[in-house]
Amino acid sequence: MRIALAVDTLDGAKGGAERGIAALGRALADAGHPVVLLCAEVSNPDPRWELVRLRRPKFLRFRRVKGFAQAAERALGEFPVSVSFGDVPGATVYLPHGGLWSAWKRQEIASSETASEAKARARSIDRSPRQQAARWLEEATLGHPRLKGVIALSHMVKDNLKYATE
Repeated sequence: MRIALAVDTLDGAKGGAERGIAALGRALADAGHPVVLLCAEVSNPDPRWELVRLRRPKFLRFRRVKGFAQAAERALGEFPVSVSFGDVPGATVYLPHGGLWSAWKRQEIASSETASEAKARARSIDRSPRQQAARWLEEATLGHPRLKGVIALSHMVKDNLKYATE
C-alpha cells in the first residue's frame, strides 16, 4: 500500500508533530509500505521515502500555510496513493496533534477573568494572521470530501472532535 505523508516542514529531531510524522513514516517503511513525503522543507528524511518538495510562499504566515496546504491538496489529488496522512485539505486521514483550533480558541476565551477581557481576547484571536491561518486550515481539512477519518492521539483531541461535530 503506497502511503503519503503531507507535512509543511519535517525535522525528525524536533519534538511533537514533526517527530510523530517521522516515526509514522519510518514504521510504515519498516512494514514494507512505499512512503511518499510531501513537504516544503525537510531535514534528514528517511532514505527509503520518496521525497516530493512542494513550493510555498516563504513570507507571511497565512500565505505560507495556505500555499503549502493548496500545493499538498493538488499533489494528493494527483498521486496514486492508498492513504494519506496530514493536516492539510485532501488528506484521507487527519492527525490533529495539538488538538483542534476551535477548542483552543474556546478555552483561550474562557480563561478570561472578565467579559470585556473575553471580548478583547476573541477580537485579538480573530485578527491574528497566525490564528486565521490555523482556523482556515482546520476548516478546509475537516470539510474536505477526501477526508475519511481523524486519528485522535489523546483523550483531549477525542473530546475536541466530539464537541466540534455535535
